[in-house]
Amino acid sequence: MFPRLVKEAYAAREAYAAGLVNPMEVLSLVNRTLNLHCRLLNWYEKFTAIVDPPEEVLSSLDDHLYPVVYRYSDPTIATVFCGYYATVIILHEILRFCHYDVDYTVKTSILMDNICKSMEYIDGTGMLGPYRVGFALRVAYEVAPAETKLWIKNWLGRFNKIFGAVDPQHYPT
Repeated sequence: MFPRLVKEAYAAREAYAAGLVNPMEVLSLVNRTLNLHCRLLNWYEKFTAIVDPPEEVLSSLDDHLYPVVYRYSDPTIATVFCGYYATVIILHEILRFCHYDVDYTVKTSILMDNICKSMEYIDGTGMLGPYRVGFALRVAYEVAPAETKLWIKNWLGRFNKIFGAVDPQHYPT
């Protein structure tokens, strides 16, 4: 369901840009996005009832942008949390460009920060760290303000030797 929504969202965005919006198609996209958003929130409630949430700790890197970061009980759990954050950001973005009347800007920013606050932990998970976070980090980058985009690119530079798909040169400025 999610990949189809994203594909349709790209088509809707192009239709908006071309001035060829079909209101019924947009309404359908909004309703299906809201339905998935609700289902995902319900899943998240169940998930967080059975796993330990991330623990807030001081950055061991003395990070100026994220002095408090997340530590997880397990790298796989961190991956699931970051995937959830990224997926909800995408749903918020679909609703935003469909002109849905709820402003998710603050919630999207919090989710983006959650992904970024997870980087220090994920980096410490070894060679697979970049694989665990590539999707989520790309999504965070798309909604990040300029300072955070630069911060993300610095992290990507660290990962570049391990995971070429996160090469910062592939991220627009």
